[in-house]
Amino acid sequence: MSRDVIVHFNVLPHSTRERLIASTSPHSADAPLFSDKDRTTQKGLARWFVAGLLGLGHFCFIALTAFGTPGARGVEDVGSLIAYALDISLMVAAVLGIAYHRRRSAGLPFAPGRYLFPLEFVDLREPKMRIRSLNGLIEFKGVHQHINGTYSHTSFFFTFQGGVVEEFQVSDKHDAERRLQVFQRVRKGVAGALERQDANALQQLDVFFDVRMKGGFQAFQGKSEDALDTGPRASGVPSRLGRRWLTSLTVGVVLGITALLLRNLASDHTAFEAARKDGSGAAFHQYVLTGWRYVDEARRLGAEAEFTGCEKQGAEACWLTYLKRWDGSPRSKEVREERLPRAALAEAGDTVSALRRFRTRYPASVVDGEAKARIHELFVKSLAEFKDQASTTHAGIVPFVGGLMAHLEATDNPQVLLRFRQQSSPTLEKADKLLGKAMRRQGREMAMVSRHFEPQYTQPLEQAITEALSSAFVQIFPTDLLTLQAAPAGQPAADTTVPVLEIVYTIGWSGNTYSSVETRRVFVGIQFEFSADMRVPDQKPLHFGLRVNPPDFFTVHFTSRQLELVGLNGRGPSDDDVYRVMSLRAFDQLSDKLSQVFFRPTSKAFQASTLGGSEEAPEGLHEALSQPSPP
Repeated sequence: MSRDVIVHFNVLPHSTRERLIASTSPHSADAPLFSDKDRTTQKGLARWFVAGLLGLGHFCFIALTAFGTPGARGVEDVGSLIAYALDISLMVAAVLGIAYHRRRSAGLPFAPGRYLFPLEFVDLREPKMRIRSLNGLIEFKGVHQHINGTYSHTSFFFTFQGGVVEEFQVSDKHDAERRLQVFQRVRKGVAGALERQDANALQQLDVFFDVRMKGGFQAFQGKSEDALDTGPRASGVPSRLGRRWLTSLTVGVVLGITALLLRNLASDHTAFEAARKDGSGAAFHQYVLTGWRYVDEARRLGAEAEFTGCEKQGAEACWLTYLKRWDGSPRSKEVREERLPRAALAEAGDTVSALRRFRTRYPASVVDGEAKARIHELFVKSLAEFKDQASTTHAGIVPFVGGLMAHLEATDNPQVLLRFRQQSSPTLEKADKLLGKAMRRQGREMAMVSRHFEPQYTQPLEQAITEALSSAFVQIFPTDLLTLQAAPAGQPAADTTVPVLEIVYTIGWSGNTYSSVETRRVFVGIQFEFSADMRVPDQKPLHFGLRVNPPDFFTVHFTSRQLELVGLNGRGPSDDDVYRVMSLRAFDQLSDKLSQVFFRPTSKAFQASTLGGSEEAPEGLHEALSQPSPP
């Protein structure tokens, strides 16, 4: 079995070394039959150069990003140390890698590579050569390689004993064929020279001829390099360059810490100078968020700058920002207790709701008394305006409204409830029975009344009165000062937590009847009696009663189309229409009389409270209803 022989270049005879060096040069007479030049040095130099540039570029990017800028990443934390250490390690590794390949190239006097000579295969990539005799060659073949049908290169495979295969590639097809012919011719020449024992011929073909003459390769194995005579020498790469990754990581960590510290020192100083040049509270605040050495000074300067700016603006929002940014500064107490409330009150609208919101946000402030006084002025102003439009027929109304204003002001609640309560009267059912019986005797139709005045029919009228009175009060009292609202359904009548205007009304038979002038259909005349109580907590209630008498006659508008749909065309309006108009007339009068309790008829508030007079139905046929004598 053929074995590789390992021999150091420097122990070879002087003549062999020079001849071997010359054989690896272009156009040498001892040029190998096949060669594979080692491009590791060139590729390594290029790769490490690119890697170094990438490390330098990324280092500069992270170091200069947000450099000297108050805010995010102005001063980087320890987490950035990893990036700095890796970048510096990569740059150091690139320098050491370039030095490694340059030192390797400079230490080899020959062109490193793999070579096939007439008698040996030589791996000449390191000072210690690996040599294999061609006597152990058991197979040789050349293969033309194609890619997508196009010639790419020719591969020559040399198989030695033990299964070791060495491959050489030739990129030119004609050159490959020429090399094949040369190889075959040289091998024949070697065989012939050996057979003839032609030393001169062998010396010309064999670059290691002098080695063989001195005992062969075995004689030089283990020979000390110190006994080397003068001549070309090959040297290896220093061991420290072989450990370049460990060196790079160590240097990267040390220099990374140093770089991060220096970068942060410079960036922090630049950021503080930028904030001081800007001079605004916002700039100093940004520095404080991420600054380092000048944070205390920035807090002092920022608080002073913000205070000066807010003094010029006098705005609530500015003082709020001051407290958010500089709470704990020497003047923050002054801002919180005096400057901020004064600015907020100055910006508060001249309305009760705005002033109450101010008092809620700034309770017991230095200007709380001023806010209360302004609220009181608004109540006094509204009460004075009410007095100018108040009714002169009810002497107790002005004092009562004055007490109501005092209560609303004291409770900070503008709500006043308007509650309606209908009481049942047996007279309607009695009228249905008596008049129904009487009309049947006379052969006339009777419109039953009792079912038409149940709560579901009167609630819309109650809501109309609530809206009418609200329209009147809003002419004088803003809604944040007094708001008239319908009492919630189901609320107990004895509820005294808020002022209440309670109207109790009874619907009964007036003792009269109405009849149609055309159909002679009879309708029951109704009468409304109203009792009103106005109650304010802890005050004497105000009571008054109202009676609404039925009109002498009234008109109901209806459309014939509505009656045609139910087969009643020509028979007049429906019972619902007639009794609905009666109710509307009564509540219309109630609205006017209630308004007259509070306001003079000529006042603006009274005019706003009117329901609009008689109901306007769609144009069409109508029938007048007149009142006859009682039966």
